[in-house]
Amino acid sequence: MASYENYQMKMAAMEQAGEVMSLYQSLMGSPGCTWNEKYPVMADVEKDIQNESLYLLYDGPTLVAAAFMGATDEFEHLTFWDPSVKRPCDLARIGVRKEYQNRGIAKELIRRMERDVARRGFDGIQLLVCKTNPKAEAVYQAAGFRYCGETEIYDHEWNCYEKKVGPAGEA
Repeated sequence: MASYENYQMKMAAMEQAGEVMSLYQSLMGSPGCTWNEKYPVMADVEKDIQNESLYLLYDGPTLVAAAFMGATDEFEHLTFWDPSVKRPCDLARIGVRKEYQNRGIAKELIRRMERDVARRGFDGIQLLVCKTNPKAEAVYQAAGFRYCGETEIYDHEWNCYEKKVGPAGEA
């Protein structure tokens, strides 16, 4: 098992928005990635920073991963979520620098974010993963997320996953 004790997780600040956007752009066109020139854009990154919901993982001075985990209402219309989860947050826009992929970085970032969102009062995490991205789906399953259902939005077909966190969950 890899050791990430020297990796530092921090909340993004506005001066890091360009660095995050560069990471996201570098991943466009990767197998299973649905991102393009229209999404994600700088406005998404800036909004995530303003909402204190954009997490960054650094290996020394190198940004190795970024992800949004915070409150939204984008998925509340879906009816298959666990009704015992009263205050869910969403996980989105998770990206790992190409040369750091396949090392468990995404799973480590998710593990660290789970602890933080539980402290922030969330009791569950919901996410969509494109059906054309089995690699990402395997990461979420390995991180303890359970399959809940499917949806078609944003011009793609998605599998939906959820995980409880906090006192009632496993984070």
